[in-house]
Amino acid sequence: MLGPSETRRRYSQTASRYDARYSELQRSKYPVLLDMLGLASGQKILDWGCGTCLAADPINAGGAAYVGLDFSLAMLSARPSKMKGSVVLGDCTRLPFRDASFDGVLAATVIQNIPRRRAAMAELSRVLKGGGRVALSFPTKAQVTIRGLRALGLSQIRTAPCGEDTALCLEKRRNGPV
Repeated sequence: MLGPSETRRRYSQTASRYDARYSELQRSKYPVLLDMLGLASGQKILDWGCGTCLAADPINAGGAAYVGLDFSLAMLSARPSKMKGSVVLGDCTRLPFRDASFDGVLAATVIQNIPRRRAAMAELSRVLKGGGRVALSFPTKAQVTIRGLRALGLSQIRTAPCGEDTALCLEKRRNGPV
């Protein structure tokens, strides 16, 4: 696994070409991930590791409010100019949001790039409302393991194939840790 600085550098270098190269692959994952979220009108959804904000349109189409977070300014700068929603430059292990800010979190092909997964998942649990869901995907070949989810108030409720990825749906206990 690459360190955060090297991962950021690589994403920043490819930002201008990212959509042309990966948009079809990434968009093919959204039906599974958004179904796992139970996307509904009026929800506030965090796109964790949003890159160029490819998920903004399908999240907005579901009637939810879109907030994207990424650690690469170049990726955020490459987003469509007419994208509806907001974006934040930030670190997945230190989210700049208040507790219980989101109804759901979409995390498409991000977790395998994070060395401190438990810290990142603790932050997701913190910003997620009770009963909210996290839908994440990771390359099946990456064999991602995330330990200690129960202690964070998160329960695994479903896995599914998701293109070349495996998708995982987690739900935060209504009275889980914040």
